[in-house]
Amino acid sequence: MYQNRLGPMTRFLRPNDCSCTICRRQPPFLLASASNTLFRLVLELDRFALTNETTHGQYVIAVRSRRVPTRRLLPPDFPFVCLRFRCDAFSRKLHHYCQGNETWEVEMKRTFGSDLEAIRSLAVLKNLFWCRHCRKGLFLSTVCLQHPIL
Repeated sequence: MYQNRLGPMTRFLRPNDCSCTICRRQPPFLLASASNTLFRLVLELDRFALTNETTHGQYVIAVRSRRVPTRRLLPPDFPFVCLRFRCDAFSRKLHHYCQGNETWEVEMKRTFGSDLEAIRSLAVLKNLFWCRHCRKGLFLSTVCLQHPIL
């Protein structure tokens, strides 16, 4: 049933009785999804770090838990936050490498007055500080400064 429903969306061309590993894959069970959320997001909060791989959802869980030290919830350039993105409309901000046809390349800077103001803004203003496509922060560099892409 899963294979038949998703076939048109994935341009699946194999017959329905294909036995390869990809075709036999099933959606995760609710228990597996809940376990993943519990162990990866909740119980590992002691090791949480705001990196360029952190999504908005992970960040919000860390903020709401009140178990993560304030310093680990702040961007590396705090109290300054610099956003680099591309867009057509400012409500649809994307990383340079994320999907989309946006034409403007924009850089915005803001200085925060306090730790709590910055954390609250990053958690609440999802459309301003986070990529619309991948949900990762627009305020963290996605390019290694020591090994830039040529």
